[in-house]
Amino acid sequence: MRGARTVLIAVALAVALLGLGLTRAITHTVPAEDFALKRAAAQHMRRCMDAVLSYRRELGIPLLAEDACGTGMLGDGFNAITTTAGAADAKRTTADPNMAALMVGILTEAGVGPESRVGAGLSGSFPAMNLALICACEAIGAELTYIASVGASTYGANLPRLTFPDMALRLYTDALIGTPPAALSMGGASDTGLDMDPSLSGEIRARLDRSDVPFLDIRDFSENLRARMEIYAQGGPIDCFVGVGGSITTNGTGPSAPPHGILRGGTANERSGLLEIYAEAGVPAIHIIDIRKLVADYGMPYDPETPPKIGEGAPYMRTEYSKIPAACALAIDVMLLICVHRRGRRARQ
Repeated sequence: MRGARTVLIAVALAVALLGLGLTRAITHTVPAEDFALKRAAAQHMRRCMDAVLSYRRELGIPLLAEDACGTGMLGDGFNAITTTAGAADAKRTTADPNMAALMVGILTEAGVGPESRVGAGLSGSFPAMNLALICACEAIGAELTYIASVGASTYGANLPRLTFPDMALRLYTDALIGTPPAALSMGGASDTGLDMDPSLSGEIRARLDRSDVPFLDIRDFSENLRARMEIYAQGGPIDCFVGVGGSITTNGTGPSAPPHGILRGGTANERSGLLEIYAEAGVPAIHIIDIRKLVADYGMPYDPETPPKIGEGAPYMRTEYSKIPAACALAIDVMLLICVHRRGRRARQ
């Protein structure tokens, strides 16, 4: 009798494991609940990218051969205002309107919703990701306060006549985005452009000064961070901080940058940038820098020959698991366990 009960229990366990395995294996994708919101953000980014391309044409700046899809979002391989090395394939990957849909998902994952306050430090290294963040916040209805920097890595927004601050200011003037920069900086060494050609950076600074947007020119690292945090806090405490690119005010001056993705908690020190400072204070901090890992984490292609159409791909979908195998396994196990119970009762009698 005891041997039969043992067999029934083993069979029940096997059925449960089989049901679990089939449940995980039999899946299908359906549109995410925020599909319309993500598509709207991507369409918004598409309009912004098209406008930037037109600005570039107005200025007579030719497209690079590396810009295979002709987006206009890739800058020079290297010039006198380039701050660090960057990869053309990473910049091509970000020049996809679906990145705005991805940012909607990441912001939501970090707890951002309508009326949330988001602070951001945007270098010029990934101008398309900067636009993705702006469009995502506007689609969600979150209040974005961002500080835009001139400095950019290779193939970023390092065009002297069309830096990322130039893009953002023009897009705002043309009513394509509703959020202008709260402040500007040169970026680069000491966040003051010390590693740029002085005459060229001077021309850029003079042009941007005409915008009447406050310009941060603070070499002292701690004072710079305090000034930025005061700007972010002007409307009240922020609910999330986003750092796009690798500026020292975002990443800090330590030997290694903070990890990619959403940071929650941690320990900051005197060399920490805003990502670690906010994360330590309990404010979710999002670091956008490792594009290859970013798209891998969220199921998007890296440097595709043809980017997916708006509304298609991983950011717009969620996975549903079939409930039938689990339900069948549960029903069978209930019957088997009833049998085990009855056999045990008979044995005691």
